[in-house]
Formats: sequence, structure tokens, C-alpha cells
Amino acid sequence: SLLVLDGDDAVFLYRVPPRGGMPLLTSSRMPAFATAAGRVLLAGQRDVLLPGPFPQLTPWTVTDPGRLGEIIADVRECGWALVDQEYEEGVRSFSAPVRDSAGWVVAALGMSVPSTVELAAIRCEYVPALMSAADQISAALGAGYEPRAV
Repeated sequence: SLLVLDGDDAVFLYRVPPRGGMPLLTSSRMPAFATAAGRVLLAGQRDVLLPGPFPQLTPWTVTDPGRLGEIIADVRECGWALVDQEYEEGVRSFSAPVRDSAGWVVAALGMSVPSTVELAAIRCEYVPALMSAADQISAALGAGYEPRAV
């Protein structure tokens, strides 16, 4: 999926339907605070204001503004985000930034998998492929920065 930030929401520009096992979300907007793409997009902003309150969407949703601020800072540092069932139970999602020619985050490339997919597989197999794809899109947009290691 390719998403952009619109206010407090991550909005889909494009998404590839899943191949069996996972339903396609019917909404075109998701709250940025609880999604991997949203956190990547928030991390790419100069000034991130997370005043809250944030609704508890699942038992695992992080709703504390201070903790969310720490998570956004971590995403900014490592260059990608992972959300484990915070937006939707049974779904893990991860995302990487797409940058423009000035190096600004202009979109997020994301993927979702069932929560049965191991976190180690996501980190070691899926995220590097996703980051490579995001870097290729960024390069096509003229970004001339050094990609970060996973």
C-alpha cells in the first residue's frame, strides 16, 4: 500500500488486494497514531504534535501521548515502523518512508500480514524487501540520500 498523511489520518493512495487469508480494509483512512504507515509519516514531519486523547482500538493500542512520542522518535531513528495488532486484531503491519528529491517523507509504503507471521520473519525478510522497494520509489522521485540499514 502507498499512503500519505492528511491531518491525523493515513490515507491510501494505492493498495494491492491481499491474496487470500486477509480481508481488504474497506476504509480509505486510518488513524495515523495506530498504524505503521501513519507512524512513518508522522516521523517524517518536522514538528509532531500528539496531544491525544487516542482511542483504544484493540487491547494492544498504544494510547499514551508520551509513549507514542517515543515510538515516533524510534521510527525516525531506525527508518521504518512495525505495528502489532494496534489498529486491527490479528494483523501486523510495517512501513517504510518514501522520500522526495529533498529527502522529505512524502508517502509511506506499507504491508500487512496476519499476526501468525513471526516478528522475526517480518524484521529479517519482509522489512528489508519493503525498504528496498521504498528506496527504489524514492530514487525515482529523485531522492539522493543513503538508505538506512535494517
